[in-house]
Amino acid sequence: MSLTDDSRSEAESFVGRYSLPWPCGYGTAAVTPTLYLIGPKGRVLWDDGQARPRHREDTQALLRRLNAEIERALANEVITR
Repeated sequence: MSLTDDSRSEAESFVGRYSLPWPCGYGTAAVTPTLYLIGPKGRVLWDDGQARPRHREDTQALLRRLNAEIERALANEVITR
């Protein structure tokens, strides 16, 4: 899911330009970009601590952390089934 404080037309333009396949909300109060990893039961398993505004500083490190958390969540999901 994505949220933005942009208008509906700006959000629709962005979604169309990048062909985003997930739900996108618009017109929210000021939003600080944050990545969340949500488990199958709707629980937040990980977040990037609002690191997205700083992502240009070390994108690769952020992606490594996110990938590691996804792998950990998938491993835990397989174990608990």
